[in-house]
Amino acid sequence: MRAIRFILMPLYVLASCMYLSAQDFSPTQGYRLEINDGMALECTGSVITFNPVNKKSGFQVWNLTKSSRDGHYVLVNPQTQMALDNGNNGKKEGEVCTWDVNPDNPNQQWKLEAVGEDTYLLVSAAGGLKLGYKDNCQPGGHVWQVDANKEDASVRWKLVKTNLKISSLTNQKQSNNDWENETIFGINKEPGRATMLLYANEKEMKADDAYSKPWLNPHSSLRLSLDGMWQFNWVPKPEDRPVDFYKVGYDDSKWKQIPVPSCWEMQGYGTPIYTNVTYPFRNLPPFITGQDGYTILNEPNAVGSYRRTVQVPAEWNGRAVPEVLLSGNHAEIAKWRRKQSLEITRELRPEMFDKIELNKQEKKLLGIEP
Repeated sequence: MRAIRFILMPLYVLASCMYLSAQDFSPTQGYRLEINDGMALECTGSVITFNPVNKKSGFQVWNLTKSSRDGHYVLVNPQTQMALDNGNNGKKEGEVCTWDVNPDNPNQQWKLEAVGEDTYLLVSAAGGLKLGYKDNCQPGGHVWQVDANKEDASVRWKLVKTNLKISSLTNQKQSNNDWENETIFGINKEPGRATMLLYANEKEMKADDAYSKPWLNPHSSLRLSLDGMWQFNWVPKPEDRPVDFYKVGYDDSKWKQIPVPSCWEMQGYGTPIYTNVTYPFRNLPPFITGQDGYTILNEPNAVGSYRRTVQVPAEWNGRAVPEVLLSGNHAEIAKWRRKQSLEITRELRPEMFDKIELNKQEKKLLGIEP
């Protein structure tokens, strides 16, 4: 019996060593790194954060690829093609980040030390510190490399396999959408200049109270306010918008009305949000991609379509006047005029679109789409 026990003990020790050191990860297998009962490691642009487990989020999927250092891996988010980096903190505690993949960079080399079933410590080759959280693990909180012992729950990660299909956002460098094109500031609008208000003559101008008190609303026979009630349609994303809404024969009878000026969210369209330092969009330009945890996931790029018919005053006959002056817009504005081309602005200041000759008294249909 003593001989049997002598034989079994080395086998038991050998099995334990194999369990703790076995780290043969497939580079094509996706993993989700979970910690602290329901939180996951998430790639949020250039920042690594904790967020609630989302089995459908590609930003919580990681591939483990071998680095140039024996026994160490590079953790790559396949959707952004960015690697987990210790933030060049060396042996100091500090926030980790993402960086371009470089298997030779010690900041991106992590050793996975098994401490339980599918549970690992992620130890940085650059300084020996472990991936985890500093004080608490809250949604949106930043991930750190910390000096903690292996029994501390703040550094114990559970690797969960996922077969979620990931399409890399980095494979496409440009978007076909004009609202995701940072080089477009305006289409078919008048060149920028100082704000101007037209009056019929000098006498009318000086008689206006706004002439000496510019903070007042001006009154001019050549100014027609577009404030008031407009026909309005709201959709959560551009694909759902009515693309032909600006055409004269379009039926907007089932649309609701909205006061102009106003704020969509305060009128019951979309969801109002408050954010301090965390931006609701991911840092993946030029693509507009929402952060997990924000309502923007359900309303990724809301579009409002406005329609209104305006009666042109008879005294404007024969004059060339700016057709539309938009003030206070905080989104890309697209405007259509009957039988005219699309006009776009992306400025946040008063914008003036092209001029038109008015040769007769007529009604004008305006279509505006922020």
